[in-house]
Formats: sequence, structure tokens, C-alpha cells
Amino acid sequence: MKRLANLLLLLVVCVLFAGCSKEPTPGDRFAEYIALWNQQKFDKMYGYLSDDAKKKITKDDFTSRYKKLYNDLQINNLKINFTKPKDDTQAKKDQAHYSFTANMNSIAGPIHFSYQAQLKKEKRDDQTNWYIDWNTGFIFPPLQEGDKIQLSTTLPKRGQILDRNSKGLAVNGQVYEVGAVAGKIQEPGLEQLASLLKTTPEQINKELNASWVKPGLFVPLKKVALDARSGLNN
Repeated sequence: MKRLANLLLLLVVCVLFAGCSKEPTPGDRFAEYIALWNQQKFDKMYGYLSDDAKKKITKDDFTSRYKKLYNDLQINNLKINFTKPKDDTQAKKDQAHYSFTANMNSIAGPIHFSYQAQLKKEKRDDQTNWYIDWNTGFIFPPLQEGDKIQLSTTLPKRGQILDRNSKGLAVNGQVYEVGAVAGKIQEPGLEQLASLLKTTPEQINKELNASWVKPGLFVPLKKVALDARSGLNN
């Protein structure tokens, strides 16, 4: 009887061990990464990056780039969406691909884009897990390695108009100037920028190809009021 009890106990332990040692699916891992992204925990996100991705960017650069960009553009209402598949058949492979969408508000208005993530199965410290093959497209798809987003501000110096009670009718304020660097924007990014600025790619190309414009020069395209949280002001 005692031998039977010991055998049953050993069987239970084996079952528990098998359950605990179950290899995580790529969908589970990417869902964890998305959760950290929505909380803007960039330092913890870095731990999910693949070895190849870590060779291209350090943890300090990865964290500071996200923080600075989100602060400069006044990103809020960030929502990264990813639907984890119920039957993750990709878990049997060494690579997996998932699509996700990003929605956020910025000083220049709402931003929305879709992107595809690639995950790799890698072994670290004798444990196999899934890691994200991150690149700058995760921030914004048109963004390439080495690209920078520049935000320029202009302080207007105009005369103010007051009524007879000295109440302002037209007063000075601060605006953000949104633009692009000539020669740096490519076709996919041009479409997104046009949508964001509520204009057309043709109009942006017209501004970028003006006679005074030289390659590498910042070309202003829109002015946005400092207190604007959505939409664009002409």
C-alpha cells in the first residue's frame, strides 16, 4: 500500500514538472511585450529583444529614444493592439510573425499605423524562449536606422488686438511647427505624413521641391497650436 502511495506521489510530481516546464508560445511572449509597451516600461521591453536586435541598439539608447520621442511629441492615449491566436501553430517553428496596430494621440494629432513583428526562438542560460527581432519600424514604420524626428517651435511676435475693456481678441501664443527633412522621406512615409497633416502627398512634394529647398534642409509643413491635443490648426 505504501509503495502504491509513493508511486502515485511520484506520478503527480512528474505531471506537475511537465506542466511547469512547458515551453512558452511566441504569442504568449509577444502579448507580454505588448503589455509592457502599453505601460511604457521601455527598460523591461528591452529584455524581450533578440540577440541581433541588441547588437544594433543598447538598452540605454533603446529606453531613452522611446522616452524622448514620446515626450517631445506629447504622446498620450497609447494603445498597442495584438490579438493572440487561440491555436498558436507557429510555436513549433523557430520563427513567428504577428501583426499589430498602434494608436496614439500626439501634438500633431492622432497617429495610427500597423506593423508586423518577427519573433525568434533563442537559447539563453540553458533555457529556450522567444524574442522580438526589433527595429525602428516599431516606433514608426517610416523611421530608418539613424533617422531622427525633429520638433521645431516658433514664437510669434505679432501685435495683439484688445477690446475697449482690454480683453484680448487676438493675442500672441506658441505654436509647434511640423515638417520634414528634404531628401529623407520615402514613399510609404510620405503617405502617412500626408494623412497625419490632413493634406496630400502632392502638396508635401510641392513644398519639399520648392526652389529654395536643399537636401537635408528642414521644410515646415504645418503649424500646430501649443495647447492643441488633437487635430491640426492651419
